[in-house]
Amino acid sequence: MVTVTQMQLSVGFVMPDAAQLKSLRKIVAAACSWIGGIEEQSQAADIEFQNAIWAVGRFYRTELPDERRAFGSILDDANQMLIETRDLVKAVRENPKKYLSIKLHIF
Repeated sequence: MVTVTQMQLSVGFVMPDAAQLKSLRKIVAAACSWIGGIEEQSQAADIEFQNAIWAVGRFYRTELPDERRAFGSILDDANQMLIETRDLVKAVRENPKKYLSIKLHIF
């Protein structure tokens, strides 16, 4: 079995602090009241919101807004990453000795 792993792109993500998360949650609750549990005040709900912001933040949230970068460019980056991954898999298939090693454990 071959496992190919790739590091996530460095996106300059900056996680909001607790006060910013609280403010963001109020904004989301006001704009999207249809989200179940968004207005709930509990530690579990806070953690769930923090995890959601972290996941969305991986979509190129930077410390300051960057008006030079459109959302479409994120899709271009994702497409480029898929092309690079496909090229890596192709290279491994063409020359496995260069990229793969086998470790045998004899008991």
